[in-house]
Amino acid sequence: MLNSIIKFALRQPMLVVALATLIIVVGLRETWKLPIDVFPDLNRPRVVVITEATGYAPEDIETRINIPLESALNGATGVEAVRSSAGEGISVIFVEFEWGTDIFTDRQVVNERIEVAKSQLPSSVQPQLAPISSIMGQIMLLGMYVDAEEAHKQRAADGHAGDEAASDGEADRPPTSLLELREIADWTIRRRLMNIRGIAQVFTMGGEKGGERQVQVLVNPNQLRRTGVTFHQVEEALR
Repeated sequence: MLNSIIKFALRQPMLVVALATLIIVVGLRETWKLPIDVFPDLNRPRVVVITEATGYAPEDIETRINIPLESALNGATGVEAVRSSAGEGISVIFVEFEWGTDIFTDRQVVNERIEVAKSQLPSSVQPQLAPISSIMGQIMLLGMYVDAEEAHKQRAADGHAGDEAASDGEADRPPTSLLELREIADWTIRRRLMNIRGIAQVFTMGGEKGGERQVQVLVNPNQLRRTGVTFHQVEEALR
């Protein structure tokens, strides 16, 4: 085989030179089109699905969340592989697509499959797609906690304070429960972080989520009699 190639090159030198020149020109032309990156992404197009499931053990997440989602995603158009991981209260699923597919189309396909699988998922969970980010992106984890001792003191202070004093200090007092902590993370910290340039997405996990916040009103009958206010009026005012 090699001898035949050598003989052909010796018999047709001009043709060999022309082919070599053509290959060099095409190679240089394509080189200018190549994207430049510090660490080129050698992975296939990938969509990441993150599902928060507060209070679920990894075993429960695997059976109740990962398996239904994987079953729905495996048959999607262009999907090459589906991998998942389950942690304490969180599920992460990686959906890899064929080379050359459009990432936005891939995300639409994943969203459609998630909608199909929602009937098999717990009603309290909501799968989310991770943002499209660079391979150079980094993840920062921030933790928040409630100081048990300070929370106990605050509850005691709220119990002895009047309605007006309690309402005036509502905005400044520290959180005393996981529900309040989650509300601060969702509605204050997350929004401020999203305003920072360069941050692709902020996910909040943990705390108490999804339940209705309750307010307990303790009525003093003696105070009602002195002011001439009835229980019915208090009830109507709270609605």
